Amino acid sequence: MKKLCMVFLLMLCVNANNHREISFTEDPFTENFIDEVWSTSSPEPWEWIERQKCIRSGHIPALQRSSCQLQFNSEEGVVAISFSTDLRGKEQSLRIFLDDALQGTYFYQGEKVLHIKVKRGTHVIKFVFRKVARAYGGGSCTINKISYPAQTKNLFQYKINHTDKKTNTSWGNNDEIAQSFEMLGVFANIKSAKDIPQLQYEVQVPQNIHLVPHTPVVFALPKNKEKQLHFSIISDGRFRENSIPLTIRLKSCDVQLQKLHYSIPFAYVDPARAFLEKETVITSKKFDFSSVEQLDQFLKDFPESELAPIIFALRLECCRKVRDAAIERNQNVKNRQQREQNIIKAINSYLVFIEKYPQRLLTKVAIHEVFQLYTKINRISFYHNFIERFPHSEHSLVANEHIKALMYELVCAKDSIEAYDTFAEMYPNMSFFTRQCCNLAQKKALQQEKDFIHNLVKKIDTKDKYIRQLALQSTRNKRANVLMNKWLLLTTALKDTKSSHQRFVTGVQIQRIKNTLHTYYNDTNVISTLLMMQKLDEIATISKEIKDLQQQLHKDTLQQMQNHFASLRKNIDDNFANTNKKIDTLHLSVAQLQKNLQLMHLDLNTKLSHIDTKISDGFMSLEQNLQRMEKSLLREMRSGTVAKYLTLLHYNLGNINDNILEANANIVQLSKGNDDFLRLNLSVLKAVQHNGEILDGWQQYQRGSSLRTAVSNTVVNIIEGSVGAIPVVGPITTRLAAPFIRWIGNKAGDRAVSLWSAIF
Repeated sequence: MKKLCMVFLLMLCVNANNHREISFTEDPFTENFIDEVWSTSSPEPWEWIERQKCIRSGHIPALQRSSCQLQFNSEEGVVAISFSTDLRGKEQSLRIFLDDALQGTYFYQGEKVLHIKVKRGTHVIKFVFRKVARAYGGGSCTINKISYPAQTKNLFQYKINHTDKKTNTSWGNNDEIAQSFEMLGVFANIKSAKDIPQLQYEVQVPQNIHLVPHTPVVFALPKNKEKQLHFSIISDGRFRENSIPLTIRLKSCDVQLQKLHYSIPFAYVDPARAFLEKETVITSKKFDFSSVEQLDQFLKDFPESELAPIIFALRLECCRKVRDAAIERNQNVKNRQQREQNIIKAINSYLVFIEKYPQRLLTKVAIHEVFQLYTKINRISFYHNFIERFPHSEHSLVANEHIKALMYELVCAKDSIEAYDTFAEMYPNMSFFTRQCCNLAQKKALQQEKDFIHNLVKKIDTKDKYIRQLALQSTRNKRANVLMNKWLLLTTALKDTKSSHQRFVTGVQIQRIKNTLHTYYNDTNVISTLLMMQKLDEIATISKEIKDLQQQLHKDTLQQMQNHFASLRKNIDDNFANTNKKIDTLHLSVAQLQKNLQLMHLDLNTKLSHIDTKISDGFMSLEQNLQRMEKSLLREMRSGTVAKYLTLLHYNLGNINDNILEANANIVQLSKGNDDFLRLNLSVLKAVQHNGEILDGWQQYQRGSSLRTAVSNTVVNIIEGSVGAIPVVGPITTRLAAPFIRWIGNKAGDRAVSLWSAIF
């Protein structure tokens, strides 16, 4: 046997120039490594992203930070850190520290590589992602790859091989290539450069590759002593890769020391094909393609195999062989019962096939072929059995037609009116067989009536031609009355019959009696009675149709009236709603007018107070100046300063004149405000007139209408409230302006007289 051996010499780092690369193929926060220790902070730790093979910062709010760190042993050299940032401005940042010394701060977005020189020893790299108070948005940082100069440390030497020979731990075809459902034994010989007191291993296999359960073993591995590890694997029918990658983790006290990698070539083999080609160690028996049991077992074990359609066709072919053999045997068998037994065996083989595989496409073909066997027996009970088994098949309709044809043959063989009527009751639809039965029953009835008349003529024992004719006519009238009574009974029964089948048969019988009366008793009194009753029936039918038409017209009229009144009611409701909206708008306009009047009164009071204050302050200042001038005039009457005081007096009089002019301007502004108010009154008057028009519109409705009374009262109340709320503005100017002018004149006159007296 040719053996495949792969020998790996594993070192954590062969020399000082080799670098250890961390590419995050595994979660660094859950795996423990002998030379690397990862940790991250809470409450928002960094996380491992398996799909992107990186670690990413936690999601933090403002004024928070998320950090992680790596502790490692290295030689002297350069550490390379590949990372990317997706940050929102300078309010978010990534800071990288080496042994608590800041190496760089990064903002915004981009991919970067940081190189840091390190010395031999143990170092700690720390990554800190933080946000300040003004930070917004998500933002994140990712570390993609880290490489550093690892310390030289020769720990393990190993070699791994596998086998697919027929042994206690493996079985296969001994070609050293793994195939579907082959069990392979894997052996790993390891040797350590130092003593390891507790060594254990774990095996990782890809999906659809199954590790044969083995008990975990913890053993001691002395220095430079070789130890063999062994386990078995098996692949199911869903593994389709070209090779099987294996990973063996060597651990000591839950700390990972080393990972061993090994690959086994793989070739996919359809298990169904292997089963058919005897590529199995379970049995060496040849597969019988003509055996129903083996074909069924194959379809049960491999229903989704690519060979399943072929095996399924072979399974149907087995049923056809049974059918052909039965047909061939029947060629030499004359006994009907024996012939049916042979066909029944073929039918049963098909039924077993259809029951086992109900949802297959070829099952419909099998149903068609088994129906052909049912037609060979051609019995009503067998057709009923087929319909019970396959009620939703298209062939069940054909089976019903076969049953109808056989029933027609039986009825024709019996050849009686009752049999024909029974067939018509069973199949009331006017098919070919039903029409034929109705025609045959009519012929049978006419023939019976003809025979009855013929026998009646024979029974009249007289040679007198006249008496013979009277007797024959009397007997025919009696017979016609009997048929007429039967016709009346059937007509009455037809009105009370609810079954559609029975109504059809009764109608056929009535028509048959009518045809008999018209054929053989056309010269009797019954014909006139029959015609009269037919006319009465037609009159009754017309009366019923007229009554139905009147009821329908009455119903339509009521519906139209209801629709009209509903539309009228809707229009009234819409008009009422629009009136309410307009009244609400008028109410808002009146409220706004009241608010404007209040603001105008407040503004007028403010302006009058301001004018009064200015005039009072002016005269007070003038009075103080006059008093000072009076005192100065007494002291300096004889001096030359009188002209100066006269100038000052002229200046003060000018101030008084300015104040009076300002008061006059305020009065003019007040008059303009009054004009604005009059315009507002005009808009309110127009709104009131518009509401009056709406109110007049409601006069169309009758006076006793409760709806009109309610709306009219509402409109009148709002109009009265709105008009009552409008104050009288006309006298405002007269009441305010006239006293104000008189007050200003009195003040000016009094001050002027006092000033003139003081001077002169």
